Amino acid sequence: MTVKLPKILKKFENDPLSRKLRVKRLFFLECLILGLLILILPIVYIYIPILITIIFLAIANGAAIIMVIRGKLSVSENLHFLSLAITHTVLLLFATDRIYDVAFFTITGTFFLMDILLTTTKSWRLYFMASLIVLTPILSSYLFLMDPLMEEAERMTLIDLSTLLIMAMGVGLIIIVQFRDSKNLLSMTLSEAESSEQRYQKVRKLVVQSQSSMLIGDTLEETSNTTLDAVNDMRIDISEVQEGIFSLSNTVDNYSRNSEAALDVAEKLDASNKDQSSAITESASSIEEMSASIVNISRVSESKKSNIENLVNLADNSRGMMRQMKQAMGNIEKTGNEVMDVISIIEDVAAKTNLLAMNAAIEAAHAGDAGKGFSVVADEIRKLSVTTNENTERIKRTIETSNENIRTASVQNSEVGTLIEKIRTDVDDFAKIISEIIDSLQEIANGTHEVNTAVSSLRDISVETGEMVTELKEKITSNDEEVGRISEMSGSSQEKIDRTLTSFLGIISSIEQVKELGQKTTGSMKDLNRNLEQI
Repeated sequence: MTVKLPKILKKFENDPLSRKLRVKRLFFLECLILGLLILILPIVYIYIPILITIIFLAIANGAAIIMVIRGKLSVSENLHFLSLAITHTVLLLFATDRIYDVAFFTITGTFFLMDILLTTTKSWRLYFMASLIVLTPILSSYLFLMDPLMEEAERMTLIDLSTLLIMAMGVGLIIIVQFRDSKNLLSMTLSEAESSEQRYQKVRKLVVQSQSSMLIGDTLEETSNTTLDAVNDMRIDISEVQEGIFSLSNTVDNYSRNSEAALDVAEKLDASNKDQSSAITESASSIEEMSASIVNISRVSESKKSNIENLVNLADNSRGMMRQMKQAMGNIEKTGNEVMDVISIIEDVAAKTNLLAMNAAIEAAHAGDAGKGFSVVADEIRKLSVTTNENTERIKRTIETSNENIRTASVQNSEVGTLIEKIRTDVDDFAKIISEIIDSLQEIANGTHEVNTAVSSLRDISVETGEMVTELKEKITSNDEEVGRISEMSGSSQEKIDRTLTSFLGIISSIEQVKELGQKTTGSMKDLNRNLEQI
């Protein structure tokens, strides 16, 4: 017989225990359902309740088998007890007067009771007590049905007895098959439990190892971070040292250039000192000539001093005239503003006259022929008003232009006054300077003798300077040699530091790879740990 796998068992298809039990258990259920249907076909009046009961029992038994396969024995027990309770209920409702029905349901209840006892080995005492609780109402029902049952037994025919015997044999055969199947199920369940325990221990060891590996990964990541920080600090320190060496190299180069410049300056200073020595001799004679020139300049300065005083008086007179001119321009501007006020009044009067002329023209028009003469006069007055407005507007523009020119002239006058004041100040300063020059020339004349003495001292100093320049040149040459050696050492150190930095960069790259590997290891171990916990 081809047995189709129910949907509820699809997920157990890959389970070895499920594959072995699936066909046998379902085949047994099909045979049980077919046999029971054949037995109950003659009992028409209880056909529907018994059919419903058989379908329910088949479903409950199949679900119980699934629970046993999954190791959930308590659920299987509850399902069996539930099926027994329903069977007993049907027995009480429908089997009250026929020994055939009582025997049928009693044997069915006994079958499920045996199924419970044979599919588990957890607590026989508990199941014995449960069996008594289930069987008590069934056995008690015989006490209430004793008389009807005896009467029914007396009326039983050979066919009824044969049917009952066949049913009893069938049920006995089913019980034997169920016992053997349950025994095999128990042995397979125990074997699978031992295998599961072994797998559990292996998985547990694997979990411990994964946790240890995860701890190693975390430690590796922390160590990598610490090492990376230390290497970065060392790299920063080496970079600072590199910058210091680079700065030292620049300083050495600058010093070398400065030494060369200093040597050039020393050479030039030596040459200048020699030139100065010859120039000092020439300066001595020049000083004598300068002394005579100073006396002559002093006389000329005295004669120019009177001219400067006249220039000061002229500046004072010009400043007074500029003040008067500024005051006059202010008066002119004030008068122009007053004229502008008068023009404004005239414009107002002209506007009112124009308005009156317009009103008169309107009244003349209303008067008709009698007002024609008055209309002509009003028109002439209006024209006169318009002409007055035009003339006052031209006068206003002219006065505004005049006021603007006056203001411009006033500003320029102020600037000229300021300039004259500045000239006056400059002339005073120049007069003071001339006086100071005269005094200075006198002092220069008095100090000429001292200059001659200083020239002699300068000649001696020039000789000493020449000797010091020669000594300076020798020291600069010696320092250049030392600077050359320092430059070579800094260049070699720079190369070594560059190689060290390159090595550190390689170390940092390796540490980052180790850190990434540690993170990946930790992540993989966490995923593995989660999967193992789910298992």
